[in-house]
Amino acid sequence: MEKATRKYLAKVAGKAAQIPFHGYIEGKESNLEPIIRFFPKWPLKEADGL
Repeated sequence: MEKATRKYLAKVAGKAAQIPFHGYIEGKESNLEPIIRFFPKWPLKEADGL
């Protein structure tokens, strides 16, 4: 396991930034949950419209 160095954290952040987050589109389920879990007042359907 790598240490939590700046270089490693930048690598992890870079990979996470490449994930295309989206709401309900083209019959696909929303994958916004990892983002909105930090905002407990936002239900998923409301966050999808923002």
